[in-house]
Amino acid sequence: MKRFKAVIFDLGGVLIKGKKIEFSQGVHKMVAKKLHVDLDPYFDSIDMVYADATRGKVSKRKALKSMAHNLNTTPKKLEKVYSEVYKTNFAPDSTMCDFALELKKRGYKIAIISDIWPVAKEVLLKKDHFRQFDAVIASCDIGSMKIEDKIFKVALKKLKINPKEALFTDNLKENLSAPKKLGITTILYKNNKQFFREFKKLGIEA
Repeated sequence: MKRFKAVIFDLGGVLIKGKKIEFSQGVHKMVAKKLHVDLDPYFDSIDMVYADATRGKVSKRKALKSMAHNLNTTPKKLEKVYSEVYKTNFAPDSTMCDFALELKKRGYKIAIISDIWPVAKEVLLKKDHFRQFDAVIASCDIGSMKIEDKIFKVALKKLKINPKEALFTDNLKENLSAPKKLGITTILYKNNKQFFREFKKLGIEA
């Protein structure tokens, strides 16, 4: 793995895992349940606002105000419900996080790229595990998501490396196309065992 200088990780589904629910759909199902709203009306209510907040097109305040109005609640209550769902149902995968920090000790730069909206970012990216990462890039901060190359270009610039020196892993296949086109080596994450096996093929031991 001598040609690599940095390893970039996806957040939800790779470094952070749900205890009993999925990272994205599971959150929405639980929030809808807590608000006593059926799932279809719930999705109609958040519609494009949630997506725009994830992409950084609208602020957290505006997103919560719009969504709360549609869901017949208050922005403060809505944020509290989302925050509690994130806090109680998701936690860092200690094996993956420890591995990332071990890579840093070995001289590699480590980073996170995440498609995430402000409420989730404020809860999940404050975890102690992530303070030692060399770069943390959130879609809501830069106006770009992982299906586009901009977010990866931002990461490369922050890490001061070229694409061929980077390795990126994500649990969604569609998020690997943009980095591949830039020349970044990718690993489709399925589980820890498979992930470490793929790393070993590249010449690094887990």
